[in-house]
Amino acid sequence: PPPSMSENPRPAPRDEAPCWVHRETHYHPADEALAATRFFLGNGLLGLRGSLDELGTRGVQGCYAAGFFRKRFVRQFETADNYTRKRYIFDEEIMPHGAEIYEIQGLPDVLFCRITLGHAVFRMWEGEVTCFQRELDLRTGTLVRSLRWRAPSGEEADLRFERFCAWDDPRAVWQRITITSLQQTTVLLAPGIDPLLEPDLGGFELDRHERGFDFSAKAVGSALAANGAQRWVIRRGGEIVDSVGEDSDVAGRPVTAWHLDVPAGQTVQIERVTFLAPDNHPVWRGGLSDLAGLAEKALARGYDESLRSSTAALAAKWEFADIVLDGPVTDQFSLRYSLYQLLAAAPWDYDHISLGAKCLSGPGYNGHVFWDNDINILPFYQWVFPQVAANHCRYRHRMLGDARRLAAAEGRPGARYPWQSCLEGFEHAPAFIRCSRSQIHVVADVAFAANRLLEIAGTDVLPPEMVAEITIECARYLRSRLVRNEALGRLELHGVGGPDEYHPITNNNAYTNHLTADILRRGADWARTHPAITAGLQVSGDEIADWERAAGEIFLPFDPATGLIPQCDGFHDLAETWEQVGSQWGGIGAEFERCKGLKQPDVLLLLTLLPGQFPRHVWRTNWDYYERFILHGSSLSPSIHALVGARVGLPQRARHYFDIAANFEFRNHNKDTQHGIHIGNCGGVWQAVVLGFAGLGEADGGLSLDPALPAEWKSLQFTILWQGQRFSIKASNLRVVICAAETNSRAVVWRVFGQEHLISPSREETIERKS
Repeated sequence: PPPSMSENPRPAPRDEAPCWVHRETHYHPADEALAATRFFLGNGLLGLRGSLDELGTRGVQGCYAAGFFRKRFVRQFETADNYTRKRYIFDEEIMPHGAEIYEIQGLPDVLFCRITLGHAVFRMWEGEVTCFQRELDLRTGTLVRSLRWRAPSGEEADLRFERFCAWDDPRAVWQRITITSLQQTTVLLAPGIDPLLEPDLGGFELDRHERGFDFSAKAVGSALAANGAQRWVIRRGGEIVDSVGEDSDVAGRPVTAWHLDVPAGQTVQIERVTFLAPDNHPVWRGGLSDLAGLAEKALARGYDESLRSSTAALAAKWEFADIVLDGPVTDQFSLRYSLYQLLAAAPWDYDHISLGAKCLSGPGYNGHVFWDNDINILPFYQWVFPQVAANHCRYRHRMLGDARRLAAAEGRPGARYPWQSCLEGFEHAPAFIRCSRSQIHVVADVAFAANRLLEIAGTDVLPPEMVAEITIECARYLRSRLVRNEALGRLELHGVGGPDEYHPITNNNAYTNHLTADILRRGADWARTHPAITAGLQVSGDEIADWERAAGEIFLPFDPATGLIPQCDGFHDLAETWEQVGSQWGGIGAEFERCKGLKQPDVLLLLTLLPGQFPRHVWRTNWDYYERFILHGSSLSPSIHALVGARVGLPQRARHYFDIAANFEFRNHNKDTQHGIHIGNCGGVWQAVVLGFAGLGEADGGLSLDPALPAEWKSLQFTILWQGQRFSIKASNLRVVICAAETNSRAVVWRVFGQEHLISPSREETIERKS
């Protein structure tokens, strides 16, 4: 586990609220789904969309728990309205045939509350909202909505809605609603639970208590269940209301209602806490009686004290995750917003499931796990919270048996990891989307990420045997996909697609070929150094030697005359202009096989993964060539461009891409923010800042730093953990200050501005640029 807060060398000071608070002061019903994503709260176990407490709207409301999925038979049809879709993506023979897959299952809305002022039901879009403010505070993980509302009948009141997902016990969701009437009136306060918004939520059962509910729900098809216990206290004028509420329902939603006479200026308030637990979670379980006891104790402690405890637990994570940017406030906030999402999404203490593409913020991509985790998201955890990265790699190891079966279904050895996975490791992507079957780079991605974790964090965080087994089985599968080109005397990969889905089925995709060679070498190394694993997997000496030969014979696309890396065979011959036609899936919807339009960067991403294999002039040559063709049809694209732009000496251009990535949700860049946070993009933002602008890297058994900050940024402060050694860094273009933690066990060589420094535990080193 990471050192305690006191061991963090010189933690960055807390900044003013504008750098920590997302605020909106305008309400429109059409923006509710977007706001529900942008004001998302999470703690790794639960995710709570920032919806309205008093309204249940399907597609807006959402409460999700890690590992809680339904399983159902799905027939999926998509529009095939352009050449590439018809030719490469969709198979009309398969389209009518469905498949049984897991989909993330929302829990009941535990914050629903009906409020009536006089005879008017409180609704934001009726009457008049004379002032409005909603704030997400990233420091405390709280969402607060304050407004003044005038009912159509004339009654007027101030309302304040507060909520948070607890960080000290992540099963707890807190809510506090305060109503202050501006004239004498009757207030109806009816807290309830809404189980009606979520499809396929079966077996919902509820027991009423005098001040609360106990309930359970099941996900159709998966046999998974979740339990919940809710308790509340109601106050009028600061005094607890002792009267018993009236059991009722609002359009099928169970509520308990109080009719309270309220003088002008007096407040009515409800505090309520809900403990939620899916029954398949390895840590945060709980039967109804257990959760009820926890809810009773928490309610006795109260909202404010519980919030203080939760904030302290979150602050302990911020001490390591925070990046202090001395620059525009908007840049600092948008960076912290991405960091908060990474904290809220993290599998802190479980490995039965990993991060979904929309984390726990919405139903997008059905909650499935993609290769984004291994390549775009994992570096943040590898460098800051390695135990979280290890949990993801344990998840991949748990899916190894299914990956073997997937390879065997193709008649191949080893393990094939699917494009999308979930609680099981079979391919969750629809069969008719053929590019999901061609993207075998995910096999290399999984093995690459596991090996990188050991290189960055050391062997204490994850048993090396797990990494060895994953790598060897991935090497076996990838070797089986290589075909020999006798005419050219080399091995090639045919019928594959890289991360750029605009060219989904190609030969010799550079990204896939280079990573395949890397994994073949790593597989051979593991097999030679771990004889027990080798024996258990029945790896022969001939097989090891074959991997090593194949790694040397595989075609690695590269033109030494120009320094260009062709994305795939024939890429340079494609048209450089195109028309926008058809749909927007994957960007322009044009004839992708005939043009160079890119969804996301294959070649530039490859450079960031294997930096030691490509001189810096190769980086710049390929940046200049490929940047003009990028269409950023994927949320994973802008941050990688920011990273590479900084590394090739174009910090101002890199900041342009940082701005796109860091504000991806606020600008609804891909027009799908309503479905949830693009968590892969958030991981990319961290990479852009730390690996790009700060230039953090590994070099010859030590660490290196090569800052290239844009003119608007004076410095960056961040913390990393490398092989058990923690460092706090403040970097600018002219000066770097590195502080080694007292708990470090050894000195580490740092290379900064071309200078080499050995930094011992408890030491602070200031390094100036000399030229």
